[in-house]
Amino acid sequence: NVPVPAEYVIGPGDTVVVKFYGKEDTTEEIVVDRDGSLQLPGIGPINVIGMNFRELKTKLNKLIDEQMIGVKASISMGALRSIRVFVLGEAYRPGTYTISSLSNITNAIFASGGVTKVASLRNIQLKRKGKIVSTLDLYDLLIKGDTTEDVRLLPGDVIFIPPVGQTVAIRGEVQRPAIYEIKDQLTARELVQLAGGYTPAAYPKASRVDRVSASGERTVVDQNLKASDLTLKNGDILQIYPVLKQVEDSVVLRGHVDRPGGFTWRAGLKVTDVIPSVDVLKPNPDLSFALLRRVEREDGYVTTYRIELGRALSAPNSSANLSLKPRDEIIVMNYSDNNAMALRPVVNQLRMQTPVGEFPKIATIRGTVKFPGIYPLTQAMTFEDLVSASGGAFANSDRKNVLIARRDPKSTRVTVRRLDVTQPVIKAMHILPRDEVYIFAVNEDRQYILQQLIWSLKIQADKTEDVQVVSIRGAVKFPGDYPLLTDMKINDLLALSGGLAESAYSLSAEITRRELLTGDEYRVNHMAVDLAKNLNTPLFSRDVLVIKQISNWQDVFEVQLEGEVNFPGIYPIKAGENLSQIIERAGGLKDSADPMAAIFLRESLKQREAEIIQRYQKQINEAITQNNEKNKIAEEELAELSVAGTEMLGQLESAEPSGRLVINLPEILKGKDYADIEMRDGDRLIIPRQIQEISVLGEVQQTTAHLFQRRHNAKHYINLSGGFSRVADKSKTYVIARDGSVEPFRKRFLFIPIYKKVDAGDTIVVPRDIDPTSPLIIWGQVSRIVFQLATTAAALQTVGAL
Repeated sequence: NVPVPAEYVIGPGDTVVVKFYGKEDTTEEIVVDRDGSLQLPGIGPINVIGMNFRELKTKLNKLIDEQMIGVKASISMGALRSIRVFVLGEAYRPGTYTISSLSNITNAIFASGGVTKVASLRNIQLKRKGKIVSTLDLYDLLIKGDTTEDVRLLPGDVIFIPPVGQTVAIRGEVQRPAIYEIKDQLTARELVQLAGGYTPAAYPKASRVDRVSASGERTVVDQNLKASDLTLKNGDILQIYPVLKQVEDSVVLRGHVDRPGGFTWRAGLKVTDVIPSVDVLKPNPDLSFALLRRVEREDGYVTTYRIELGRALSAPNSSANLSLKPRDEIIVMNYSDNNAMALRPVVNQLRMQTPVGEFPKIATIRGTVKFPGIYPLTQAMTFEDLVSASGGAFANSDRKNVLIARRDPKSTRVTVRRLDVTQPVIKAMHILPRDEVYIFAVNEDRQYILQQLIWSLKIQADKTEDVQVVSIRGAVKFPGDYPLLTDMKINDLLALSGGLAESAYSLSAEITRRELLTGDEYRVNHMAVDLAKNLNTPLFSRDVLVIKQISNWQDVFEVQLEGEVNFPGIYPIKAGENLSQIIERAGGLKDSADPMAAIFLRESLKQREAEIIQRYQKQINEAITQNNEKNKIAEEELAELSVAGTEMLGQLESAEPSGRLVINLPEILKGKDYADIEMRDGDRLIIPRQIQEISVLGEVQQTTAHLFQRRHNAKHYINLSGGFSRVADKSKTYVIARDGSVEPFRKRFLFIPIYKKVDAGDTIVVPRDIDPTSPLIIWGQVSRIVFQLATTAAALQTVGAL
């Protein structure tokens, strides 16, 4: 559908559309035959081979006017012929292509898929009948948009794409950094123009050419493209560098601000000129501390200064409103963000610029401050400045017992001092490089905060210097290891450890000291100290101060009485107090109480029961594993043992340790000393009501409870439950009395079975019969424990329901 240009050459296969009008209106579509003739109706064959479209229209109109009287014609082209051309050389898919007769060189290249990576873009040749008739430079088309060399193709034309010729490269601050092919000599400036020119950030004065010399050595040629030009050679790489990132004659504002960026520097510029009010800051700024980062030297050496924004804004004429210099950077903090994290890049820069043999200008603060961490050491930084940088100290801080660890610049040894920062002179104390400040909470342990410092002191100890650590044990608030301070005394260690505990014996203490005799021989001495008179006794390396506890000092212990007592509740006890005394304090038992069924629980026994249950679980798992590994066991027996073992595990997992201790409460109430129990912290005594049931559990036909009848024994109640089941172990049946004790349900006298008499509240348990050779023989012990715990739990639930 493309309009046919006037220069289009007519050839065989083209269709000519002739529209006649006048006496008759007709349209004829005539195809040029193979010998180049056009069979025009009413006129005959016309030879049109070699004519272009303009010539064809002129000739046909002339013939129609001369030979067809009264007829006019309109001539156009219909379907055009296809032509076959060859695309060879470094084409992506070289070969023969059939394309439109209107196609030019670029159309054929597109049809072949383009060119390869090593193709020349500047010397594409059009060959016709063995001769080069045209050369296409694609740079003119791609860069300048010039299509004059993109000629139209004829049948049989050959497009040959040779390999790339000489190349140069340009990179850096140009619009189109790339590798370019050169035809003739090319200068550096011409290459820049070929690459689209410089970017705004380019600095042509500091350009450079990487070149391989004729001897095969790589060389570098510096070039100022503003002052001179350079002829490039094959393989040259031209590097255009950007201007320096550092903005000269400006200051930078960043951090917690609405409009961060650069400001023009001028003489006399101050902080309030850059930050005129809090309106330019984001909400909740930290007005007590901002950081000024200043580049002092040409080598980029950085120093830091503290800015008190609040004071600078309220008093612009004060010293807080610092004068600024070019390349200064102001960092505004957010009161809610971690200052140590925000300033980490500055801290890292201060570390990197530190010469060997010096300490970096940083300081560390740990403990009860808002943002503990490492901070830049600002000029003339004081203790108060460091606390302000960290967001301030919490209200519960111990301000009278602050530690500062300082390193000697020559030996790097650490020494520690105790500071009372309530004193103005201490607040104004200057912080030195690598200082570490430790601030403790009044009522919190100090050992976690001091862990790293204690480790450092222990590591630095050697044959020439003892470890600078002392310890305090006993009745103090925070016992543990502490740094040995300069000229440390007992009162210093007591203050660091939070002071004496309430239980401390304040008249006397003890110091354990290791004393060097000769060589590597040491002697340990124990020295008594009168705390009332000798608080200024000096301490030495590895001293251990022991603060004794007042004799018979103890915390208040409590026990609990529940159920059928006149005044149930929680009762504090003293050492050596017995159960009978507690019951008396509680007003004794009610008339409805059943002292024989009393349940006494102790926490230590509960823990022991939990260990036993865990041990049995492990044994049962091992027994099941052993059964599965034995091939001699019959399949049915193996299945039965697995079911039994799984059942045991389920019972153990659901069993809750109770910690029950079997007691004889009736004897205790009678005043029998042998039955009485000394009470311990956490003991519980539960007194249930009198009950009238007998429970039967285990391998009977129907597990149930029966009304107690005085004349009947355990055998009678088993019969009432349907008797023993098929898998019952009759010989190991037992009775759990309501006081928690366990007895067999029958004994023999001269081969005569005697069945146990049972009382109300007792439980009869019939275990399962297990082969004595089976690894699951522990079933009996497991079932006994499970049923005892279940019985106790049921009794506790009954008391709770009441």
